[in-house]
Amino acid sequence: MKNNYLFLAINQALTFHSAGKFTFNKKWKHSERIATNYEFILGISGVLHLQVGDDFLEIKKDDFVVISPGTYYNGAQFEEGDLSFYWCHFESDEPASIEAHETISIKVEEMYQQSPFVVLPMLSDTLNISRLHISLNQLFNFCNQKNANQYHLNYLITSILFEISNSLLQSEFLAETSKSERTLSVIQQWIKAHCRDHISLEDIAVEFNYNKSYLSRIFSKQFNQTVTEYINTERLLKSKELLLSTSLNIEEISNLCGFKDKSYFYKLFKKTEQMTPSEFRNTYPITTGLTNE
Repeated sequence: MKNNYLFLAINQALTFHSAGKFTFNKKWKHSERIATNYEFILGISGVLHLQVGDDFLEIKKDDFVVISPGTYYNGAQFEEGDLSFYWCHFESDEPASIEAHETISIKVEEMYQQSPFVVLPMLSDTLNISRLHISLNQLFNFCNQKNANQYHLNYLITSILFEISNSLLQSEFLAETSKSERTLSVIQQWIKAHCRDHISLEDIAVEFNYNKSYLSRIFSKQFNQTVTEYINTERLLKSKELLLSTSLNIEEISNLCGFKDKSYFYKLFKKTEQMTPSEFRNTYPITTGLTNE
């Protein structure tokens, strides 16, 4: 499954079927079945042992798996201890294919600006999933509402898949050609990985052997925001993920996300999101107890 990708044309909204957050802390084994539609699974905690076709997978935190219609899958063993993962079923009547990285790269170059499509990894442990936690909680919030609008859900799941695909395309398939652009992309990824530390423009300049002023200028030109703004953007993404997936208090989240003090985090969050961290948490409450995957 690894290094294979689902290429899916998107000429109309996909059909949303169901989604949820599976949470269990007793002995359990995934039921045996053959997929009748597409499903993706995103690990939250613990390890899900799953046989998908001929592959035996260990799905851990932040691992992403796609299961195609007609695929046999089954629990590979009984799970014990805490286990949690997101799951989502959707359907498409559009043309689809599963292809290797090299083939997909050519297709992406040919079609990127010409027709709508998504590319999803069949198996990945490297996706940037910060926004995905937020989007999935929004989806769960809407689908659990009484008389949920099917069209709204269809467009939500389509938007989520575009989000996953765009992240993948930017990181793997649409590589920058110039040396400085490639370096800036590496710096961007380094910031994502270290944003919870108390990093600054000066730290990054030292790490990558750049003049601080020059780095600031080329970064702003490339990404239309300053280094500090980008650091704060990533920290806020991390904070929103923690607000939606944990019960940590605001000060704990502020510290874990690299902010020097709670008041600055609070002020920046409110300015950016037009609501306080607590209001954000209450808008999309943590979904629990959805165990009927």
